[in-house]
Amino acid sequence: MSNGGLLAGGETPEEGIGEPGDQGDGALRGNQAGHNIEEGRQYITTILEGPAYKEYGKRQYADLLGGPKMFRQSKYENEDDSPNAATTTSAAESGLSQWLAKVHRKGLIQFFGRKCPAEGHQYADHEANVGFVMSLAELQRMRMRKLQAHLIYDVTELRFHGEAPGWETHLDDYVKSLQDYEYMVKTQKDDDDPFLVTSERLLDRILLRKAMERFDASSIQKTPVPRPERTAPETRAVTPVTEGPGSENREAAPVIIEEETRVRGGRPLEREAAPVARGQARVLMPLQNSLAEIEVNVKRYLEKETKGREELPFYYKPDPICKPRDQLLEDFYTARVLFAVVGSLFLLAPMWIMVLHNTLWTGLATTTAFVSVFAFLAAWRLTTTNEVIGATAAYTAVLVVFVGVSTT
Repeated sequence: MSNGGLLAGGETPEEGIGEPGDQGDGALRGNQAGHNIEEGRQYITTILEGPAYKEYGKRQYADLLGGPKMFRQSKYENEDDSPNAATTTSAAESGLSQWLAKVHRKGLIQFFGRKCPAEGHQYADHEANVGFVMSLAELQRMRMRKLQAHLIYDVTELRFHGEAPGWETHLDDYVKSLQDYEYMVKTQKDDDDPFLVTSERLLDRILLRKAMERFDASSIQKTPVPRPERTAPETRAVTPVTEGPGSENREAAPVIIEEETRVRGGRPLEREAAPVARGQARVLMPLQNSLAEIEVNVKRYLEKETKGREELPFYYKPDPICKPRDQLLEDFYTARVLFAVVGSLFLLAPMWIMVLHNTLWTGLATTTAFVSVFAFLAAWRLTTTNEVIGATAAYTAVLVVFVGVSTT
């Protein structure tokens, strides 16, 4: 079966991708233009016949491995003499976007629910539902892949035809997109990550509901997990599953976050995990709640807050996308004071211990313990490896000098 459709022709997966292990004479049929094109097709055929391709099967990933349509024919074979050059370019761009959407589909919107409750806990209605997490960072990864595809196309045109208009712009955009993604990675540690839209936040929930109402609820894919061996008391209520065949005789299985993991050769490449808001266990607003019910609960929350009563769960509070500037300044000041106190304790506590118990073994044990704890804290809070090594080395040097002075 022919594999030439990956570069020229072969619009269907059956025509564009050969059977795994098929290395017959027809494996490289197609419009071959020179020895370099034939070598390229042989290389692609080798990839398609590799272990990763065989592992997942031809039918499941044929569309992804077939690649975007923009690579099926060279623009110098189609567009130079064609009166519909702009239409051809637009179709190629659309084909690339559709291919990227297939590759990153699961990472764009993830569906999750609560794990099994702890012992003594009773399921509430809102805890048995499924929520959404929409990753805006996944869009940036799609953009980087799209720019990379343009650059690959430009490089092949430069190699075989000597020119590729716009390659400088594509390269500049690709570098800037990498820098933007580095900034997105830095914000991932924040509790209110602005690049994750989650149903754990009220306003995000409303927008997600309005957007998801356009689609059939049966298309939501949930990931069931087995129940733990230690079960909760009999008073724990379980909500029956109301979707899918045989649901009338089936109990609801708890679901966990469905993380998107793309694999190359059995090795995970990227993972996007949903946040846990404010350091608490994930609690979901009811999926079936109408906007009117949400509005009533918000009013209840505001009334309880103003009257000093016990407030409702945090997911009814309309949090902003990013914290206000005055709150950010307050948080920064609190963090600086906290770290000043912790830093002072790391210097004063070992000093008191080694002065009150002035022995060699006490000094060595105290230094080892405090340096180990300090190193873990530095790795947790600092961002780069050099910062962690530098801070740990400086703190170790201070304690070693103090041990040497106190024991002589």
